[in-house]
Amino acid sequence: MLLHTGVRTSALLGTRRDAVHLASAVLTVAPDLQKGTADVKAAADPWACPLSPTAVAVCRALDADLGPDRLWLLPLVTTAEEPLYKAAAVHALKELQHTGALVLKGGHLVAHDLRRTWARTAMRRPP
Repeated sequence: MLLHTGVRTSALLGTRRDAVHLASAVLTVAPDLQKGTADVKAAADPWACPLSPTAVAVCRALDADLGPDRLWLLPLVTTAEEPLYKAAAVHALKELQHTGALVLKGGHLVAHDLRRTWARTAMRRPP
């Protein structure tokens, strides 16, 4: 989802399920999940992140497995009352690489690399 949205890890992990609008393929990022000081966040407006077809498919699969009425987009497996912890997401990414389920030509990958890759790709302008 990080690679398909380009949002910050903390914003994605803190997203409530009702902030995802599958019919319009949009994820609404609340001000409290945006980067900035408390004053900046207090004055900020929510912003819309378009969802790729793959991101929509992932959300639909999560809805099928976990139910569309859950509180968090990515809840903890042990309790749907809390969002997935950043440490758990980081651990999962490390485990995928360690077991060989995720093999990358460039070597080791961290969550921020996904956002940076998305940002660089999005910033490219056609010649």
